[in-house]
Amino acid sequence: MNKSVDLKKLSFFAALCFFLSVVETAIPKPVPFFRLGLANLPVMLSFAYMSRKESSLLIFLKVLLQGIVSGTLFSYIFLFSLAGSLASGFSMMAVYSALKRTSWVGVSLCGGLFNNAAQLVCAYFIMFGDSVRYIAPVLLTISFVTSFLLGLAANIFEQNSEWLKVLKEGETAPRGEGPAVSSSEATVTVAEGMSVSEVRNTGKAPILFLIFALAGIVVTSFTKNLILVYSLMAAFAVVVLIKKKRIRILPSIIIILSVTVLSLFNPYGKILYTFGKWNITWGAMEAGLLRSGKLCAMVFMSQSAVDKNMKLPGKFGAFLERVFGTVAQLTEEKVKVEKGKTIGSFIDSLICSVDIKLLEVWAK
Repeated sequence: MNKSVDLKKLSFFAALCFFLSVVETAIPKPVPFFRLGLANLPVMLSFAYMSRKESSLLIFLKVLLQGIVSGTLFSYIFLFSLAGSLASGFSMMAVYSALKRTSWVGVSLCGGLFNNAAQLVCAYFIMFGDSVRYIAPVLLTISFVTSFLLGLAANIFEQNSEWLKVLKEGETAPRGEGPAVSSSEATVTVAEGMSVSEVRNTGKAPILFLIFALAGIVVTSFTKNLILVYSLMAAFAVVVLIKKKRIRILPSIIIILSVTVLSLFNPYGKILYTFGKWNITWGAMEAGLLRSGKLCAMVFMSQSAVDKNMKLPGKFGAFLERVFGTVAQLTEEKVKVEKGKTIGSFIDSLICSVDIKLLEVWAK
């Protein structure tokens, strides 16, 4: 990392992106690939409290961390995330710099628009083709609402946050009790009892999983054999089940059904069934099954490749340790929010509680 970069700020904001990405994965998605954009909140705020260089690095780190959280780092979903995050992040930065924003709402709406535009372009070329027009209106409508609410949340938080005032004034908040966490000596828990120091000293098994997964991705990308694709998908699904003790099947079923059904709207090949003027053809069905099977297989391959036991070498590995250490501190204790009699009082209590937690962790 360049010495001109404030590593404490960058790692702290990256940890917030990581934490909010984890929260977001637990929230059901109304349409495929849709994200509420919670991890965009730290990115937006970074424009006012960090340099452009640091904000740019944060945008790339956000994409990487989301790929690690979701286990999609080597799959097609990462391409959607990369395109959407880069388009969203840098468009918001441009709007903020050009207009010297008076409200985060406009910045957030711009980010949401560019994010969805980029993802719809990816969906056109990678998955749905012309059928993307059927999901575009729903995606854009939901995105407008969530982007507006996120911008509003950023406004309210900035107006009331003592932590952001500390960042702006460049002051050091009163230190909390307990030793600071060193990036090179951290032993905070990352997942399932695995400490960072243990992560850095694991064997070669994760590397082998990575090699096999990458080989599977290459084979899947070039084959046109439907049986082989679904066999590989099943095999790597078993690997994920063995490694992680659980597996999410429903998203894959939704992807297979949605991609295949939308493919049927462009019929070609042997006619299987006819409903009125609509012909269901084998050519269209095979293309949909093959495309969706490849996409889902790559997700399982990516999940089997991304491993919490992967050794993190060098300075970047140490930086990620710092990020994981901050995340661990943020999640050590639950934020206690007092129940308010009104929505306004509840929001005030929530902001105050979150702000206190951020101040405590920042001071360490």
